Amino acid sequence: MTDLAGSSGAAARGPMIRRFGGDEVPKFRSYLRSVAMLASTFGALAAGAVVQIDSDFAYRALIFANALTFIGTAAVLVNLPKLEPLPSPSEEGRWIALKDKPYVVFVVLDGIMWIQSEVLSFALPLWVVLRTDAPRWFVGVAIAVNTVMVVFLQVRASRGVKGGMVAGRAARRAGLAFLIGMAVIATASGVPGWVAVVIMMVGVAVHTVGSPWHAAGSLELRFRLAPA
Repeated sequence: MTDLAGSSGAAARGPMIRRFGGDEVPKFRSYLRSVAMLASTFGALAAGAVVQIDSDFAYRALIFANALTFIGTAAVLVNLPKLEPLPSPSEEGRWIALKDKPYVVFVVLDGIMWIQSEVLSFALPLWVVLRTDAPRWFVGVAIAVNTVMVVFLQVRASRGVKGGMVAGRAARRAGLAFLIGMAVIATASGVPGWVAVVIMMVGVAVHTVGSPWHAAGSLELRFRLAPA
């Protein structure tokens, strides 16, 4: 049920972003992503405190507080201006999107690149614990650094990203940043703990620089290439 609700929410967000964002969709989406990252930071801090307390009451309180945030979000959505539905495209059929093969190729490649958003949350903790001598608390520091950088860089990175050529260049820069960042992190194995921390912090910073570029380029291409 949770996955169904999450998928439905994601499907509804795209049209809303396009309609409310107008000609500034990447910039509008960048503000949303910055706020979402900031909110995730507070959520992670709260979860970390609850895990440290490790009591039945604390876990129940966290779940209840999370439920309240959804009620608050629903209250905000109810008060949004009403959007009239757009007319259906002239081509009918459930598989219209699949007929645009270049766009399908873009979606597949872009989807692969979006795996980068899970690297710091899932791959890095395993790498730190299993392959380096860095302290485990570094994982939390790395995620905090990533979040702060995205909050401050996302809107700036989206400026001027208009049109397919510019968006493509932003995505290529992002791919290069991901490559360099991961290559740097990969060298942290087999070195003293403090050296591993320094190396991985550099890698995380480089990787994070690529994240706003990718988000800006991806969103520009996603919304500009798809028919309204």
